[in-house]
Amino acid sequence: MQKPEIIRYVSSILIIIGFFLPWINMGQPAEFISSIGSMMGEKISPNISGFKIGTGVDFFDVESKPQIFAVPVLVLLSLFSKKKWTLIVSPILSVIIIFLFAPVLKESGFMGSSPKDLGMTSWAYGKIITILGLIVFGVTFFLNKEEKNNVS
Repeated sequence: MQKPEIIRYVSSILIIIGFFLPWINMGQPAEFISSIGSMMGEKISPNISGFKIGTGVDFFDVESKPQIFAVPVLVLLSLFSKKKWTLIVSPILSVIIIFLFAPVLKESGFMGSSPKDLGMTSWAYGKIITILGLIVFGVTFFLNKEEKNNVS
């Protein structure tokens, strides 16, 4: 197994792990609501992962975006595909899907405060890990000179 192939496997694992880690952190208001919910026996997470975006989160009014599930599927398909062009197309398409369908926090946050003041972010570590993994996955195509010459 060559180095680019090993890097590709490691980055695909990071992409899939990042998909289940938080993509959006709802900050202090969500932590407050989570603590009230835990007193009543409910479990409300202040974070929203890529998986939760795909299935929909009722409490934070995030509608279901099943297109997000294409990200890990495209990565796995290109990882096990014999077609080398999928190593470039899959990460680019996945990043486009993330930017088009992953929700972004609005400028006005909770009770007139900005989301940044309340610790809310649309760029939690799960989304960052997923996008960096996709970039590394795509770059591995250019690391192996044999694969560049044998694009099929």
